[in-house]
Amino acid sequence: WMNKENNLMILAYGQTGTGKTHTVLGNIGCRSSEQRGLLPRIIEGLFDELEAAKEAAGDTEKKTSLQISYLEIFNEQIHDLLVPPKAGVSREALQVRYHPILGVMINDLSQSSVSNIEEAMELVEFGTRMRSIASTSMNSRSSRAHTVFTFRFEQTSDSGETQMAQVQLVDLAGREQEKSSSDNKDRLKERQFINTSLFHLSTCIINLSKKGKKVNASDFGFRNSRLTLLLANSLTGNSRTGMIAAVSPASSDSDETISTLRFAEQVKNIKTKATSNRVNKADVVKQLQDQIAQLKLDMEKNLRAGSGSSEQVAQLEAVCSHFKDALEQEKSRSQALAEERAECLKEMGLSV
Repeated sequence: WMNKENNLMILAYGQTGTGKTHTVLGNIGCRSSEQRGLLPRIIEGLFDELEAAKEAAGDTEKKTSLQISYLEIFNEQIHDLLVPPKAGVSREALQVRYHPILGVMINDLSQSSVSNIEEAMELVEFGTRMRSIASTSMNSRSSRAHTVFTFRFEQTSDSGETQMAQVQLVDLAGREQEKSSSDNKDRLKERQFINTSLFHLSTCIINLSKKGKKVNASDFGFRNSRLTLLLANSLTGNSRTGMIAAVSPASSDSDETISTLRFAEQVKNIKTKATSNRVNKADVVKQLQDQIAQLKLDMEKNLRAGSGSSEQVAQLEAVCSHFKDALEQEKSRSQALAEERAECLKEMGLSV
């Protein structure tokens, strides 16, 4: 995977209570082989592959970066699960935007550097504790948000060329039957957001599965929800994408089971093409700086376009700053966040 510089995504879809989260995470407190979920197994496999690649290449000159991000989409707001919450302060809602060159970008999403399996699993366990979970009439531990875990690999040579690859594991909140109305107002509001975002995802999947119809990540349909915009790249282009269909054996859930299987059949018809990811960050930064300079000139020439262009300038400057960050600066921020997470767990009475 890393040698091919490909992007991978696995999507867990199905009715609430069918075991999607258990399939993805397993028993998160037990790391034995029998109790592990898909995510811990993938992380172990990635580190084994990286170690084997290092031994085979014997190359110590390249700078290698392994980064993890973990987010949730709760009521159409994106929250960073690796940033400890502050008492009395609402979680910061992150903004997601689409850039024609760089694809989907999430402003201020933390990228935590890791160097071994233990550090990676600590992030998984912390992020899992921060997830939005509540009891509903259909599931005693229902995920109230979609979660996206991303493992990113970057390796930069002395020439400045960067080899990139990433693995994404998406645990979708389960679709809930509209006829179930015994939940309180908060649960009903969450259910509405969940079902609406899944509806938009289904619409995008149907359009993508139609033969002869070309759909790009920048198309308007992907902008109908945060979920579809986040998944746009993986569903339309440079990614090897797979899906886990979780269904219930209960006869009372037969309608939802059939719906999930039909959705899976449509997903099978989507064709993506994974390509090698190699960029020169210095060239990307220069290209972004040129765009910023041009936008500033446009603002001076046309004051009426000032508000829109100023927002674009801010977005591009944020992206440019991200690409200019050195690897050591990323590690320094990761260390600061790690200390905050340890303090957060201590306040919760949980072991670090």
